[in-house]
Amino acid sequence: MIAALRSFENAPPHRPPGDQGAGAAGQRPPYLFATMQPLPDQVRVGLVQMRMSPEPPENLARAVGFIREAARRGAQVICLPELFQSRYFCQSEDHRHFALAEPVPGPTTEALGRLAGELGVAIIASLFEKRAEGLYHNTTAVLDADGRYLGKYRKMHIPDDPNYHE
Repeated sequence: MIAALRSFENAPPHRPPGDQGAGAAGQRPPYLFATMQPLPDQVRVGLVQMRMSPEPPENLARAVGFIREAARRGAQVICLPELFQSRYFCQSEDHRHFALAEPVPGPTTEALGRLAGELGVAIIASLFEKRAEGLYHNTTAVLDADGRYLGKYRKMHIPDDPNYHE
């Protein structure tokens, strides 16, 4: 993401349709970058590895502890394991797993957003999303360092190999 932002930072100015460009040639319109802060030369990323139990609240509490530890060690962006709130269930088809799904944004993103704001770190969290009845996604939620939910990415492919049936 940082590389993408760096290349965007150096991109020619963008003008929406109908904008004749109020500024001098080569200047970015002020509305486009009004909130963008200068990017640091380095970003410290914390990658959490943890053993998951079958209990989502226990896994969330464990993840919170690891997020706090990573922030204490200087991480600015902290990434949680895929589907960290349970053991990775995608190796088998079992309808009981649908009970693990939640809306995104939802309770977990709210809790992680509060933590992100408290610690001043960005958190990348993989969650099992229930978009609607019968519609589920392996989703990654992004929470900013001020605690705001920035958005999500839903996987666009479904692995279907001998040991993975999402």
